[in-house]
Amino acid sequence: MDRFVGMCQTLCGNPHIALRLPQGKYGRKLPSVRGLWDRIRTPLTALAAGTMIWFVLRGAAPLESGEQAPEFEIETDEGRFSLGGSGVTVVNFWGTYCAPCRAEAPVLSRAHDRLQSRGGRVLGLSTDRAPLGDVVASARNLGMRFPIGVATDEILSRYQVERLPTTYVVTADGRVAASFVGAVSEQALDRAIRSADVH
Repeated sequence: MDRFVGMCQTLCGNPHIALRLPQGKYGRKLPSVRGLWDRIRTPLTALAAGTMIWFVLRGAAPLESGEQAPEFEIETDEGRFSLGGSGVTVVNFWGTYCAPCRAEAPVLSRAHDRLQSRGGRVLGLSTDRAPLGDVVASARNLGMRFPIGVATDEILSRYQVERLPTTYVVTADGRVAASFVGAVSEQALDRAIRSADVH
């Protein structure tokens, strides 16, 4: 029992306890936990730092094409918005502080103009922690001519938004047709919308 208690204490991290194996053929004293820790501390630290950097740079993967887009309802400057309808929906997550978001605003506005004639729309969901009126004013100054709302933490989590801008193209039956992390080009967005139209 004493030997078992000693082993537990060692594994729980007491660096001053040396573990002894049972006496016999293999009965020899192992290096202290502190000695082992000193040998592996630097490699482990480097591995942990590298892993953290990799996750930060990679970000969370967006939803896959073909997945059901999470449903939500949200207040916009044009009234209550719910996902789904008769046409394609482009959901764009952006922020007033995000330079690529500002650069792609005209692309999204033109896409919204084209989609409206087919029953589709673009929705801009800001990640700013500001009143809706303030966010809408900023959006209009950037030339955004589509409904604007403020994303909740739940929506951001369900859509796995880690970097801005993030854009989803959703079919009329609520499935993800395409996703983009970073500013989307007009050509790429048009291709995704055309693909979503045929689903």
